[in-house]
Amino acid sequence: MLISDITRKAIFMNNRTTPLRPKQTAIDELAIEIKSCTKCELFPDNMFCNIIASKSKTGIGFWSDAYQNYDAKVMIVGQDWGSELSVNNKAPVYEPYYWEPNFSSWKNLMAFLKIANFDVADNAYAFTDIYLTNAILCARKGSKDSGSVPDKYFINCFFFLKRQIEIINPKIVAPLGKQVFEMFTRVYKKSEYQADFYNFVATEIKDVLEDGRILFPLCHTSPLGLGNREKAKKMGRINGNITDDFIKLKEAMSNA
Repeated sequence: MLISDITRKAIFMNNRTTPLRPKQTAIDELAIEIKSCTKCELFPDNMFCNIIASKSKTGIGFWSDAYQNYDAKVMIVGQDWGSELSVNNKAPVYEPYYWEPNFSSWKNLMAFLKIANFDVADNAYAFTDIYLTNAILCARKGSKDSGSVPDKYFINCFFFLKRQIEIINPKIVAPLGKQVFEMFTRVYKKSEYQADFYNFVATEIKDVLEDGRILFPLCHTSPLGLGNREKAKKMGRINGNITDDFIKLKEAMSNA
């Protein structure tokens, strides 16, 4: 199903003056397209399966279920949903927010956001200025939860990510991890930002995305991502701690 002309016009209006209902309609229509997508299944290696949208309340993904903040100033973009086995065994257990209690990436991300004093609603992990999603909206086949993914899968799914950016219209897009960051630089043909990921972590980059949005890369909050950040710190490629990075994100949001 294609987005209607009326909804498409609403998408491109300023998100802080547009009523939220047109955004909800646009997300609902996008979710229908995501559920019917089979593009990744056409690759010979066929690493991913499209099972998330049918399980998700929003039809986008579990992180977006937790934070249905269509007026958010910051969009945080993770990598992928892990394995189909983990998704099937760790379905949402708390309402109305999805906590992913057994996923360290989620728990770490929530902790860092709270340390950085992002606005929280009702004394819970409900950050009012953040919309969460993933760069790849499918789950990996089998049981492998993490690791690198061929670039073609990021490019394949970028259409859906770009549509979310257009709908939410955030001031800042914060990719988690090297691969998601470099996906943006490839799509927008900004190869100068691929030299050393750690040179750009927690830095405002204003000439990559369209419409004046800020790209603000962060290290991934998985144990692997945090470990790689510590190795880079010991090698002098990055300073400070990851909590400092999230505090800088909060400052960038306040100043944007």
